[in-house]
Amino acid sequence: MQLAKKLDPSVLAQIIHEAGNRVAGVKSVDSVTVTDVDEESRTLHGEITITTDSDETTSFIF
Repeated sequence: MQLAKKLDPSVLAQIIHEAGNRVAGVKSVDSVTVTDVDEESRTLHGEITITTDSDETTSFIF
């Protein structure tokens, strides 16, 4: 089944950014980059960089 709307990487990055800011232990979301969107499986790939409450900065690939 094909959904009518395509996934917009910039909108998805904003949603991920906002969700990340609500995670316990996350002081701030410094950046979110969506590098690939698979429309068929609705799978995202990219990277998020956060700063924790203990002021450690780390990146995760998704």
